[in-house]
Amino acid sequence: MASLLQRPPGLFRQEIEDKMGKHLGEMVTVRYQVIGTYDSGDIIFLNSSHDYETDFTAVIFKDDEKYFQRRGIDPVEHYNGKTIKVTGELKEYDGPEIVVYQQYQVEVVG
Repeated sequence: MASLLQRPPGLFRQEIEDKMGKHLGEMVTVRYQVIGTYDSGDIIFLNSSHDYETDFTAVIFKDDEKYFQRRGIDPVEHYNGKTIKVTGELKEYDGPEIVVYQQYQVEVVG
């Protein structure tokens, strides 16, 4: 498995959605615009579209939110509306997703 310090080649959200089966379980970097964030109380969602049940999303479990807060980042506010690159293992839960455990997995671009 690739180290997070060695960023894998980047893919756009649409590429991941179209070829999810090819990349499941791989370390990938996905670039997309966060069109909305949502804090469910247990999970923070960084959504790539309004169809959050099928399209790519990055998720941050509340236990890991502290790593962002230590750097002065509120993920719900900080990433909303921004273009980001998210690096991690591609998983499937309804649609494609990456679970974000640490702040360094998310990079604001553009």
